[in-house]
Amino acid sequence: MKWPTLRLLVAAALFLAWLGWLGYLVWTSAHPIVLSRPQLLVSSLDVIAQVDQTNGGPAQEVTVKAVHWPHTDQAKVLVAKKITVSNLSEAEGWTQPGEYILPLMTDWQGHYTVAPTPPSPGYSRGGRPRIYPATPQTLEQLRAIAKPGMGPP
Repeated sequence: MKWPTLRLLVAAALFLAWLGWLGYLVWTSAHPIVLSRPQLLVSSLDVIAQVDQTNGGPAQEVTVKAVHWPHTDQAKVLVAKKITVSNLSEAEGWTQPGEYILPLMTDWQGHYTVAPTPPSPGYSRGGRPRIYPATPQTLEQLRAIAKPGMGPP
């Protein structure tokens, strides 16, 4: 076998190995969850809550584990309390019972709804309400989003 043929075979084998490695990474990598910054900026209450299951979907009554924003006494009172989120069954992002980040709209009179994703340039209307599993990655993203009155992250 001549050297040019051998070099071609080695190069082809390395190229196929590289393609195989990239395919493996695509197949095994998890799809990252990215929080909607516009949704979190329009919400009036951001909480981490325990969302349970009922009738194959999320229960409307959730238990607030922590309040991320605002840092007011009125919001802090909600920790460890159960609240009813009226449109939680319509929200995207629920997969199973557990802790979720809920960007909420509230009138502070006991009415809570998941904030819709506001319209973005190029889209005529906003998206559906969305909730996010509370994972270390999503909680880090949440901390990086500066809300009015919070100062820089």
